[in-house]
Amino acid sequence: MKKRIFYGMVIMIITLFSIMPKIVNAETKDVWIDNTVDNSTTEVTGLLIVKNLITGEETTTTLYDEVAASTYSEASNPSILVMIDEAKTTLATKAREYQEEFDVTTIIVTESTGKVWDNRVYETIEDNDAVLIGDADYIGGSYGVSDPKARTHIASGDYGKQHFYRVEAYVEITGEEENKLEILEGNKTYIKGSNTDVVLIASGSLADLKGIEIDNGNPIPEENMTLAEGSTILTLKAAFLEASSLGEHTITFKYENGEVETKLTIVEKEEEKPNNEVIVENNTNNPNTGDIINQNLLMLGISILGFISLGILLRRKKISTI
Repeated sequence: MKKRIFYGMVIMIITLFSIMPKIVNAETKDVWIDNTVDNSTTEVTGLLIVKNLITGEETTTTLYDEVAASTYSEASNPSILVMIDEAKTTLATKAREYQEEFDVTTIIVTESTGKVWDNRVYETIEDNDAVLIGDADYIGGSYGVSDPKARTHIASGDYGKQHFYRVEAYVEITGEEENKLEILEGNKTYIKGSNTDVVLIASGSLADLKGIEIDNGNPIPEENMTLAEGSTILTLKAAFLEASSLGEHTITFKYENGEVETKLTIVEKEEEKPNNEVIVENNTNNPNTGDIINQNLLMLGISILGFISLGILLRRKKISTI
């Protein structure tokens, strides 16, 4: 009896050891497949801010604006750092046009985060359906696709974050700009028929001049003008002015760094008015009758006064002798 019990226990142990691998393989095995996409981006914007301390005017110009793919967790990857350096170089080059000694280390870089999103979804496929996934590790692994305890998890969809780097170069103008454009000689009037050239002078450099325009951006042909240095000396030829219409015109000097304009007025020549003045000749050798009468009356008055004075003197003398 004891022997039978002993042999039974041995057979049971052997049986358990023989089926153990199948029990292990019957456990639920999880396979994870990540099909999600990180759509994070980083934008680097370079801004030049110029403030004129004399006029109080402030202008902001975007000189660099690039967008690149990045990761959700880290925006400061090598390619982004290269973009930031490019923005700094671009801003510093332009800033030195205002401040010759502009230092790139004064450029300010600030980082911020924009939109953040997560559109990921998860799906679990049970049992033999796992073969539909096509996951190489799963199919070729130690757990066959026929294993009823296989379970596969799939993640799909996109997620991401917007990173921003704002690169700012700030310069101040403490005085009038040396290259400020202005009219040195302008607002001229041309009289039709005078056949004289008209000279206009602007402060810009002739080397930077792009062209001369009249009224609404119409270029003046070269044959109708001459240009000379001394800032910019423009001479408009009389033939061109004679052919131009009457009235006020706008002459624009266009330069690489801006433009400046002045007025030119063309008028008709005034007609000469007849002289209606009456010229009276004064002939001293032939006095008028009225002049002679006046002279006689004056002499008569003087004579009467003389006689009266003489009478008064004689009367006083007579009284004094009595």
